[in-house]
Amino acid sequence: MMTPLRVLIVDDDPALLQALPKALRLRMGGVTVETADSAAAALDRITTGDYDAIVTDIKMPGMDGLALLTEIRKHRPDTPTLIITGHGEDELMVRALRGGAYDFIQKPIDRDYFVAALYRAIRAHVLNRRAKDRQAALQCCADELERILDQLERKLRVQVGEERAMGQGGVLIVDDDPALLQALPEALRLRMPEVTVETADSAAAALERVAARDYDAIVTDIKMPGMDGLALLAEIRTRWPDTPTLMITGHGEHELVLHALRGGAFDFVQKPIDRDYFAGSLRRAIQVRELSRRAKREQWRLERHLNELEIVVEERAHRLRETKELIESPLSLLMGSTGQMEKVVRQIKQVADSPLTVLVEGETGTGKEVVARAIHQLSARRDKPFIAVDCGAIPDTLIESELFGHEKGAFTGAHQRKEGQFQVAGGGTLFLDEVVNLPLPTQAKLLRALQERQVQPLGSKRPVPVEVRFIAASNVPLEREVRASRFRQDLYYRLNEFVITLPPLRERANILQLANSFLAEAATELDRPCRKISEAAAQVLLRYQWPGNVRELRNVIRRASLLASDVIEPEHLSLLAVEQSPPVTERHAEPAPAGSSLKELAGAAAADAEGQAIRLALQATGGNKSEAARLLRVDYKTLHLKMKQYGINAAQFRESLSAPSPA
Repeated sequence: MMTPLRVLIVDDDPALLQALPKALRLRMGGVTVETADSAAAALDRITTGDYDAIVTDIKMPGMDGLALLTEIRKHRPDTPTLIITGHGEDELMVRALRGGAYDFIQKPIDRDYFVAALYRAIRAHVLNRRAKDRQAALQCCADELERILDQLERKLRVQVGEERAMGQGGVLIVDDDPALLQALPEALRLRMPEVTVETADSAAAALERVAARDYDAIVTDIKMPGMDGLALLAEIRTRWPDTPTLMITGHGEHELVLHALRGGAFDFVQKPIDRDYFAGSLRRAIQVRELSRRAKREQWRLERHLNELEIVVEERAHRLRETKELIESPLSLLMGSTGQMEKVVRQIKQVADSPLTVLVEGETGTGKEVVARAIHQLSARRDKPFIAVDCGAIPDTLIESELFGHEKGAFTGAHQRKEGQFQVAGGGTLFLDEVVNLPLPTQAKLLRALQERQVQPLGSKRPVPVEVRFIAASNVPLEREVRASRFRQDLYYRLNEFVITLPPLRERANILQLANSFLAEAATELDRPCRKISEAAAQVLLRYQWPGNVRELRNVIRRASLLASDVIEPEHLSLLAVEQSPPVTERHAEPAPAGSSLKELAGAAAADAEGQAIRLALQATGGNKSEAARLLRVDYKTLHLKMKQYGINAAQFRESLSAPSPA
């Protein structure tokens, strides 16, 4: 059974403490939202409970959000924390991220972006918790091993303590005196009738008998012609060390007795032999021998159990390693591909170990960062850092500081020196995603850094050498941006030493392979029993155009795995719900009346295409306007105005996605 998700929101603004939980309950069903009106109150809650994510304002009276973040990192280092900041508080954003914040949310808060960021944070926490659970499972196996060991040891002690009656034993008496060879067996038959007694008249004859049979005890005279009793004892101790040996000695032969005991004799019996003492000593020797046998049998059983458990532990560990490697491998979503993707995999392997700069082009969601990570993982730099920078997510005023670093006092708010991502990635790979979003002045500095292999931090007069593998990615063809004078031609030629173009998902032949991979991942991560896609659902997946590409497919499969109990059917696919139930407010642009000019006809067609593109983007992102704007490469305000113009309601797409499946 899945544990309910818990989120803590910390803010001194009562209006936000009321609005944000309400937004989460509408958009994230099943999430328990708690609030605290101060950092002190939040710390009280954090010490008594574990949260899947914490959201805190950065400016609060008393202890502020940054100080609270520090305390959270100390006491709950695995809990992701989102920081709410005011517009333009760039310095505070940077300090929060350096302090370990998972993400930041700017005021005024976009509810959709807030929910999406919180969902990513919760997912990261769940993945981290699952990795720790796997480690705990291995520890549990080790604890089970120790428990079985303790049980077997206790069982052995009980058996040794309770067992008194011995089974039939065999005794060998060795002496060159025929009278003793007759008298001693007779005495034992009277006092120990359960014991089988055999005799040998020399050490040589005794060794032949011992080699053929395992005796419970051996009795030998210490003085015999040829090999004497001490030499026989040494041979027995060498070849059969667990067999107790009693030595018969003459009166006053104390030195020989000491030699015998030091040589490993169990006991000695002096002549003239006291028959009762002799029988009692022999009985004790046989008991010791039996206990030794039992201990060895239990030790063997214990070793067998240990070996079996080690095999089980190793099998489980191997499966966990395979699963972990499969999930974490950057090539996991590319392997087994055919057609265009097979060519992509081949290009990745070809360029991985070369020093060439790589440009990865493809629509949003096609897996450009996956390709970059695969190149890094297959290169000789795999043990060095892989640093990914989303150029579209960093304000223009901060991008140069982020890439190249700055010195203390370089600009207002630069209170301390900061290394840029070029330095942080030293020896490894620097991946610039959506490089097309870089301002033209920054493009010039990036070109210089690539050519001269050195960067100049803001406020510094000395360049800093850097040694990194550089990979760039763009969701639009850079050549087109060059023609439109939005991207420097010289930088473009520097980046495209080796170009990898990712086809959109609709043109690939591995849609079902990816869907099944995402389903297996979701089943493991979300602890769901659903592990199969029906043929009808597979046909829906193949017919759909996937404007959000691989990212959209993954989200669709994850949602379907939560809705389905065993097999994913068409009704579990959110995209089908949108297709079957178009928004009631959907309104295409009015067709141009008859007799319209060519310009009017073109305008009407463009408006219709715009409206359809917006609907597809909202459908792909589940009604998230911020993500849809990013997908369409327009700003949020423009998308909002266009939606109002065409009568498109984002809520309708969210409602379609969250609608329950039919009974």
